[in-house]
Amino acid sequence: MSSRASVRRVVGLAIPVFVVACSDTFDTTRNPPPRGTLGAEFFGVICDRLGAQSLHEDLMGASYHDVCHPRSDGTYADQVDTSQLPPIVDGQLGANQQPVSAMQQQTDRSYGVARVNTLAQHRSELIGAFDAMLPDTQVAIKDLANPDPTQTCSAPASGGEGSYHTELAGLLERMTTLYDDGTIPQQTEAIARVVNAFKASPEAQKAWAVYDARAGYRPIDINLGAVRPTIAYSGLRQFTNTSLALLSVDSQPYAGSLVPGPAYPQLSQLVATAHAELLNSTPDATPPALASTTDAITKRTVLSRPRTDLEFLQTLFYAQDPAFGGGQSRYIVQRDPRGYVSVNLVGGQVPAPFEDHDGDGLADVDGNGAFLTTDGSAAPSPFFAVGAPDAKARDMASRALSAPGGQPLYGSIDTSHTYTATLVHNLQPLVDPNPADNHETMMDMLSGAQVVLGTRKPNVQNYTDGEAVHYSAYDTSNSPMLDLLYAFGN
Repeated sequence: MSSRASVRRVVGLAIPVFVVACSDTFDTTRNPPPRGTLGAEFFGVICDRLGAQSLHEDLMGASYHDVCHPRSDGTYADQVDTSQLPPIVDGQLGANQQPVSAMQQQTDRSYGVARVNTLAQHRSELIGAFDAMLPDTQVAIKDLANPDPTQTCSAPASGGEGSYHTELAGLLERMTTLYDDGTIPQQTEAIARVVNAFKASPEAQKAWAVYDARAGYRPIDINLGAVRPTIAYSGLRQFTNTSLALLSVDSQPYAGSLVPGPAYPQLSQLVATAHAELLNSTPDATPPALASTTDAITKRTVLSRPRTDLEFLQTLFYAQDPAFGGGQSRYIVQRDPRGYVSVNLVGGQVPAPFEDHDGDGLADVDGNGAFLTTDGSAAPSPFFAVGAPDAKARDMASRALSAPGGQPLYGSIDTSHTYTATLVHNLQPLVDPNPADNHETMMDMLSGAQVVLGTRKPNVQNYTDGEAVHYSAYDTSNSPMLDLLYAFGN
């Protein structure tokens, strides 16, 4: 009986083999669909992802396929084909394995369909934007195929330029190796751990809420700060390579062994010191509001208390005058002693809708740093910001106004006409990087600072948590610069 069963199993396995052997050769030729522009391909990927998230009951994606990808005639569908969706069954189990009513399923489906349809309405704009961001232009390329790893950053012998799209495709292809060796998954997991830690920390969430309350503190066009000119700097690559060669723990990646850069020990010391300082930092007491009066006899301005170091620097460098600097006015917010944007007083009082219950002349804020208002509404952002409450009116610089044609709600600083603007302008000739001009005055001065500041001696800084940082400090008893300052002071 067992031998008959064995024969049947052998025959059952042999039949498919003979059928395949007698058939035509299996065609492995791919027939990819016609490809559009890179922007169209990007849109298709995003649309597929959105459709899968919004209409997860459509396992094949048939209902939104023509919305995301062109049909054979090159046209798109503008609406989800709901006839391709499976029928709704009352009591169908949801993601948590609990029954979901037919009404709730219909509500969720309508919302998902609306999301995909909304994306379809902006298809042409999105594709155009992607194509503008990723144009098929010629870009500088590297000789990545060079067998000598030290030469892979040089231009190949065939030419120094290539198609941007080709290079982008090559980059994405090379990134698959980072998936295979676990690099990218590990980075994703690391980000997830940070997010989970943030989620579990009420203090971190509160800090983020305080940060979010400062939306619109800088105009959008300068919100990137120094990032934009840094990226546009033509010598950024050379500067980065030179800096890494000095500071990196692996300054010679092709040396075969770990070779720290000449300045790596100093960088490590700086990081250790910053860690200890931040870990043991304590908040300074908030000084009372700084008020000024005019002496009746001397007509001099008399302060209610001495300025703090920060207030002195702000008064000096933020001093505004039409004679300072030049060019078109560019504004940032003026901050009060607490670090919040200052609210312009009207008749010496904090104006509505802001509140000042303690009478300190500063608009009251809640625990997150958001201004309290008489009607409980969110105060408008100083400058326009996406997602932030808008003002009744704004001027040409995007500053919030009390009313159309009214006065600015908040204090601002015209950075184009400050003492700092004049100082930076006058310092430019002193930092001329061209050696032929022989005008690197600031660098020459810094190079002699080591002699002027004096000799060094070992020192240690002990912190309240028991941590100690050993460092090389200037000997204050043998410093020509300190002697010079002492002489000036006397």
